[in-house]
Amino acid sequence: RDHRGPGDLHSPTLADRVRHVAPIRQAMVDDHLKDHHAHVIWIDADIISYPANLALQLTTFHKDHVVAPLVLMEDSSRLWDTAGFVEDGSWSRPFPPYFKQTSPIVTLESVGACYAVPAEVYRQGGKHVASKDFTEHLSVCQKAISLGYPVICDTRSIVYHVKP
Repeated sequence: RDHRGPGDLHSPTLADRVRHVAPIRQAMVDDHLKDHHAHVIWIDADIISYPANLALQLTTFHKDHVVAPLVLMEDSSRLWDTAGFVEDGSWSRPFPPYFKQTSPIVTLESVGACYAVPAEVYRQGGKHVASKDFTEHLSVCQKAISLGYPVICDTRSIVYHVKP
């Protein structure tokens, strides 16, 4: 490939980026998920700041959930991955209020960029699948919901994404 990669600013569409990234994420799960793993934690490479105990935060208090922190662009209040954070069938808002729900823990249809998934979701058939209008996280989150795992964003926990 050239110097650009899937998901860079020159990708023509979200669908194009997701078409490339979904099989990469799924291959990582297929290659590395072991029987003893309780969760899969995704922290995208361009997440540049997060608490040292983030994995513990996500999996201790919400161990039976798919859970994401709030993902903000560095030095701003802009929400990153609005196509990953889905509420009522729509992308989240890029600026506050990000969600229709006002509680610190928001129930969503999908989260993205940085989140923990109970490993059982993958063992029961969860797959990263390309979507035309949302990120590849939607398919995993929808499988989790079908298995009875709530999908939430805990807005009290914040991580930061590098500015593009």
